[in-house]
Amino acid sequence: MDGAAREVLDDGAAWGERFVAPVGVPEGPGWTSADALFGPGLDEALAGVADARDTANLAVAGSLLFETYAQRLVAPVLGAWFVDGRVLDARLSRVRAERIAPGVRRVAFAGPPVATAEPDDEALRRLRNGLVEQNLQVAARAVHHGTRLGWRVLQGAIAHAVAISFLHLSWPRPDHDRHVGDARDFLSGVPGLADLVEIEAVVEGGRRWMSCYRNTCCLAFRIVGAGTSSTCALCPLRSRAATREMVAQATASYTDRHPDL
Repeated sequence: MDGAAREVLDDGAAWGERFVAPVGVPEGPGWTSADALFGPGLDEALAGVADARDTANLAVAGSLLFETYAQRLVAPVLGAWFVDGRVLDARLSRVRAERIAPGVRRVAFAGPPVATAEPDDEALRRLRNGLVEQNLQVAARAVHHGTRLGWRVLQGAIAHAVAISFLHLSWPRPDHDRHVGDARDFLSGVPGLADLVEIEAVVEGGRRWMSCYRNTCCLAFRIVGAGTSSTCALCPLRSRAATREMVAQATASYTDRHPDL
């Protein structure tokens, strides 16, 4: 896309790379509509992920494709609302995805986020409906039917994408646990999602930080490369103590890199 193209958040990069998403209809290598990606283009995308991740298991490829898509989609949508108070139309038909071999690198939205005169709870309900019911769950059903990947795994990916996006919105704030309640409320609005991730505030370095724990697995552990298996940072196959130690290290590193917070 043109480097001057509008972004969903004017300062998206300041919040983190996951919040950077262009507004428009980009063309060119790798770009496709999201409804094509999870429609006629799904088999090709799955084959690309399987080859890049060195797996013959289409369920694993489907999980990793959907994980990357959900992570890139959810963050800018939540950022637009919780940073700028604007609603982004995130329906599947309004989103384009840039596909690379391991999954989805970024997404673009057909229209900019807009201010609304609706009460906040109604605006958030509409946002959640477009993001989850009219996008992520449609895409999840396609992956489920195309790969026989378990529905709970796919729903867990949605819950994790929501939780981790709220975490990345919370940590830059003076109160690093700011969106704990928002994350719980958002997930409780979609039947079945709230139990798939645990969200809490933990005390590290004398400060409260938002933290989350997955209750479902993305199946990355089934990929073996160079004799070792892969796990994600919040993998439920890790012990809770190991995950808590990882969170402690991450908060310490974040504090060191952002001494003014």
